[in-house]
Amino acid sequence: RLLVATEPTFEWPLHDVYGFEGASFRPPATLPEGSCLLWRVGGENGCGDGSWSDPGTFRTSVIVQVFEDDMEAGDGQWSHTGWLWIDDIKQEYDSWAVTTGRSHSSSHAWFSPDVMWKIDDYLWTALPFTVPDGATLSFWQFHNLEAGTFVGFDGGVVEISTDGGGTWADLGVHITTYPYNYTISTDWQSPIGGRLAWSGNSSDWVQTEVDLGSYSGQDAQIRWRLACDTSVSDEGWYVDDVRVRAYSPGEPVHDAAFTVGPVLRSGLELTFSGSALGSEPVEFDWEFADGGTGSGAEATHTYGLGGSYPVTLTASNFAGCEYDSTSQVL
Repeated sequence: RLLVATEPTFEWPLHDVYGFEGASFRPPATLPEGSCLLWRVGGENGCGDGSWSDPGTFRTSVIVQVFEDDMEAGDGQWSHTGWLWIDDIKQEYDSWAVTTGRSHSSSHAWFSPDVMWKIDDYLWTALPFTVPDGATLSFWQFHNLEAGTFVGFDGGVVEISTDGGGTWADLGVHITTYPYNYTISTDWQSPIGGRLAWSGNSSDWVQTEVDLGSYSGQDAQIRWRLACDTSVSDEGWYVDDVRVRAYSPGEPVHDAAFTVGPVLRSGLELTFSGSALGSEPVEFDWEFADGGTGSGAEATHTYGLGGSYPVTLTASNFAGCEYDSTSQVL
């Protein structure tokens, strides 16, 4: 049996799981962000219930949502255009559009058809966003693009620009989930011939995740690029549920401080008042350097001998996940 709770009594657990087997557990619902949580486990068999384990603690991250679009509110966050070649004459072409033909969630997704002439079709985030530390790009895609057994002919790639769209770099080396699956042929004039790309039939919606850590602190835009060659068509490329997000540890207890009150008895008995900024309940622990300790926001201590003593206050949240200490010599 597993209990996960926000308070040390486990009286109102977030999760109370019976019949728990194995050494890991994935909660069926999202845990509260930026929180210090406690857990404990207990075993049972035909002889009865065993004892609870000592509590463990962990802190959940805060989700920093940088960009998010499920395509249900239209195309306001996007730009799109492209190129078409007819008899080697280059002209403007734009086939990306929000469609209801397929979608990963709700009813809309971006779509560009796989055509039988040479095109280079672009879809990108209209406004730059600042990439935070630890950021990840994720999106869902469905593709049915012309491919052979060993080589792709029509394909899609994802790219990034950090100079306002002046230049674009392929994000392929940073893809961590569902990487490119084909090399595009150089025989039929594909604009991305020789490059790795997504091609063939994905058969279903698949999620792609990209580590943006290399671009931390930079202003970036993301581009989806569909390139087709001069022959044979297929269904096309769908993109849905695009997110750029990062995870931070949240706000721990911090900036512990204390003041010393007036002498209460013969210069030896002192009062101490602690404080700490933070979003969670705080516990205070004192060390008075002569072997004495105390707890609570206010503490009184009597020194047996005069002298200089380093006094340390540690402020922690209720589960000890995060803490801050401060000292001064009296």
